[in-house]
Amino acid sequence: MPNMNTAEVGHFCFAAKMSKYSGDVFTSEEYRAWLNRVSSTSAIYESIRTQRHADIQKRFSRIQSAENVFDYKQAGGGGGADDDADALQYAETKPLQPMLSRTSSDKRAASQTVKRVRYLLDDGGKAYIPNPAPTKASEGRQIPLDINPSDFLRYKTEKFDEAHRSKKTMSGTLTVHLYGGRGLKTSTRADLYRDLYCVIEVDRMHKARTSVRTGDQNFDWDDLFDVDLAQNQEVDFLVYSWDPQFRHNLCYKASVYLLPLFRHYKSLNLAIKMEPRGTLYVRLAYTEPKLVLKRTPSIRRNAMFGVDLETIVKREGCVYGVPILVKRCIDEVEKRGLDIVGLYQLCGSAERRKELRLAFERDSSRAIVTPDAEPDVNVITGVMKDYLRELPEPLITDCLYQMLVDALSVCLPEDPEGSARLILSILDCLPKTNKATLTLVLDHLKLVTSFSERNKMTEENLATCVGPALLCPSPGSSGKVPVDFRRPIEVMKHLLTVWPSKPASSSSSNSDEGGAAGGVPREVLRWGGDNNLQESSC
Repeated sequence: MPNMNTAEVGHFCFAAKMSKYSGDVFTSEEYRAWLNRVSSTSAIYESIRTQRHADIQKRFSRIQSAENVFDYKQAGGGGGADDDADALQYAETKPLQPMLSRTSSDKRAASQTVKRVRYLLDDGGKAYIPNPAPTKASEGRQIPLDINPSDFLRYKTEKFDEAHRSKKTMSGTLTVHLYGGRGLKTSTRADLYRDLYCVIEVDRMHKARTSVRTGDQNFDWDDLFDVDLAQNQEVDFLVYSWDPQFRHNLCYKASVYLLPLFRHYKSLNLAIKMEPRGTLYVRLAYTEPKLVLKRTPSIRRNAMFGVDLETIVKREGCVYGVPILVKRCIDEVEKRGLDIVGLYQLCGSAERRKELRLAFERDSSRAIVTPDAEPDVNVITGVMKDYLRELPEPLITDCLYQMLVDALSVCLPEDPEGSARLILSILDCLPKTNKATLTLVLDHLKLVTSFSERNKMTEENLATCVGPALLCPSPGSSGKVPVDFRRPIEVMKHLLTVWPSKPASSSSSNSDEGGAAGGVPREVLRWGGDNNLQESSC
């Protein structure tokens, strides 16, 4: 075997031994040619990895973040060992360091993340699945936000006792752009990487939740929310740790009092000192009620928002005599959102709500509101509230609203049926399209309250969330009188109390046919608005 090095001699001997089984022997020239044709090991591994990633994307296109992995299992996906491994694409969306640059401690943290996801796929993690706003995989942020602390005003929570706290409140819209947190250190070194999300509360009432982000001390959420204010004073930022094996622990908190901040400013950047440590960077912008409820008619051709009901229904030709947007949003919420805690109270992402608004503007009958296209039902409820809030005239017209306010002052609690007849006699004066739309909306809201044990939305809570949008008159019709949210909330609460529930045969609710406590038999509804609207996409 001349002109052959040691390695080639070894390969040649191996081929010679195999000749006993194959009946054929490689020559040295044939073996070199075979080596040139065979792909390298790294190329083979790269091909396998690429194919595996493509399979994962195809099979788990609905898994967008850790919080809805379990939802995927409930829907019928997953369950086997292969599915458990494939679901680890969640770890690929995390902005972790490249594997080649990781230290041993980084690798331990990565293994902990893998264990968390594996536990999530088991039944043991069912009780601890959070419900933050879902995020799409494409929205995963790979580049950290460039936050300059000098651009933000330092803010530290001031502690007031009840005696010195102002009795004044604020109403309108608070736009919250939550950039991220810095210096959110843990008291232990057990976990280098943690999963955190932030909850925004207004006077101890949940209003918004960010997506889950992974980091060590710095976390970038970059989420935008339009929070409704109705006679509120305080905004709380609560940062929780997400873990499938344990309860979600409150790690950091801070409170912002609205009145002192917006006495001289309409918007400002804040670097909020968190307790016990860390800083939260946010931008707050306040919009007054007279601007939120200005109800200016749209001048755009074929517009959807800011156009009166009669024009919309005539243009769309919906057989039920209601706007397609309202019908489709209500149908979708009743399909998958009646048991969601804080329904109509939580606001979804402002960016996604804007996208869905544009889809309805283009073609209300083709806008996609399915779980695949819009997993967060709070975005859908936000769009419907926007539509009702921006009508040129409220669903219950200005003059009839004032009649309802007067009637409410003479209603007797011991005569619910008489009070209901008085209220319905006023609503009977509404235009036909307003009647049909109001019947559909009130039937839906009554159904939402029937699930109050699950979604925590009682008549009072729901009236606070939707009353101003449905009933508040436009500022121009009330002259120089400031917009008052208290009266619309009271009227809306009374309407939800006396409004009868739909029969079980035409509703998914398990409520009684005779209505809830304090309601009246549905036979009282003999006015023109009851059109037996059935579930349909129009």
